[in-house]
Amino acid sequence: MTLIELNKKIYLVPARWNELTGRQVISIMNCLFVKKYSEEQARLKLLKILTGMGWWRFFRSKPTELQEFLYLSDFLLQKETSFTRQLILEYDGLYGPESDFDNLLMKELVICDNLFMRWSENRADETLLNDFISVLYRPQRPGRYLGLLPYNKTVNPEGDVREEFNFNKSLYRSKKIIRRWPLAVKMAIVHWYDACRWQLVEENDEVFGGDSSGDVSKYGLISVMLSVAETGSMGTLKDVENQFVKTVMLQLNDSIAKAKAEEKKYKQ
Repeated sequence: MTLIELNKKIYLVPARWNELTGRQVISIMNCLFVKKYSEEQARLKLLKILTGMGWWRFFRSKPTELQEFLYLSDFLLQKETSFTRQLILEYDGLYGPESDFDNLLMKELVICDNLFMRWSENRADETLLNDFISVLYRPQRPGRYLGLLPYNKTVNPEGDVREEFNFNKSLYRSKKIIRRWPLAVKMAIVHWYDACRWQLVEENDEVFGGDSSGDVSKYGLISVMLSVAETGSMGTLKDVENQFVKTVMLQLNDSIAKAKAEEKKYKQ
């Protein structure tokens, strides 16, 4: 956070994506991808969003003062690779994954990443975008006693407040619910997901071939699951599908480390 004084008032301004609020990130996406602002207009709007000041105070600020602090929005205009905090955990009754892919399952990641990559190649196809988001965002899982008691989101005993993943149900929600969501909300989810993908590759570079491109699909997530299933250490392919992504990455990194140690021992 950055502390500034603007128009005789102190503001605590986010300096990175993970310091934003959900409302701020949606407003930023609206500014960058929906509205047709000029560069100067966009910069001013972004400054207003970051400070949280109202329009009355904003218009009463001196242009020279506003100009002085336009640099605060620089990080919003650069390639983002650290937006890993989940800022839209719930929207329109649907819940998303936790920050940093903490509770994302392998079977979810394989499907949604395929949809994400296909949409990235054809961004005019909003159906692919909706389908991608529908894999991530699902209703709250049922509670105890046939759902008569709601699921305890605070304790969260299952480690995931979302209902069990079912691709057919996801596609249905894509057509009936998510297609109506504002584009700004969808783009906020896209930016979060893309940054988490980059982090996944960077933290597991040997698993993904030591590449820094961030192209997870290039190395085949299905191949990643098959590699673990072949060892039998985490059960069958179906068992691996239902493992958390980070658990699978730990297993693969451990296998690679052991293989390197054996190779080094053999060469000595």
